[in-house]
Amino acid sequence: MQECIQEANQLLLALGLERDEENLRAFQAYLRGLRMSYVSVTVSCEEEETTPLKGAIVDAGVNFLILQTNVGNLLLIPFERIVWINQLENDENFMKDQELLDISLCLRRCITLHFSEVVSKSPFLLNLFYGIELWLFLESYVGCLVYVKQMDEQKEVEGILISTDKRKIEISMDGKKQGINFDKIQTIEIEQEALTNKLFECHFIRPH
Repeated sequence: MQECIQEANQLLLALGLERDEENLRAFQAYLRGLRMSYVSVTVSCEEEETTPLKGAIVDAGVNFLILQTNVGNLLLIPFERIVWINQLENDENFMKDQELLDISLCLRRCITLHFSEVVSKSPFLLNLFYGIELWLFLESYVGCLVYVKQMDEQKEVEGILISTDKRKIEISMDGKKQGINFDKIQTIEIEQEALTNKLFECHFIRPH
């Protein structure tokens, strides 16, 4: 597993030199192969010192990494913010039976019989079969509580995600809307309670 981490970091260095589609897809493939690995991720920041982010790799999209934190939240990190990834010893009390990508037999049957309808309702399945970008992944979490860390701000911004497109996200805080461009975003964290109805178990996405 450590060799895979090293290869992923080598690809990460390559991305810094040439951020083309082939490199992005290769980096995504390596990260998806590390699912459920407990890691620390060093991210770029305008601050001189940054605290590595820790969590288990849940998945990786075309241009972002998904970690599950110790409290169960999903932490989304754009590839361009990642500086280095290190493997950590897994905590025995961490990620107990919380594999978000565990596909049940019932769900497999639903996918076989109703592929388009089932896959379109799950951001994880869309990413599995097609690969999606961060803005599109976030569409499934509109209406959820998120915490956004910006490159030039020390404090997180908390609010309800109300829209997302290729350029920016828009959140609502105390009735006030705020747009945040993706090129300013360091990380996005999705509150655990928002995830309950988003997991792609069969009874949540039962075809009509």
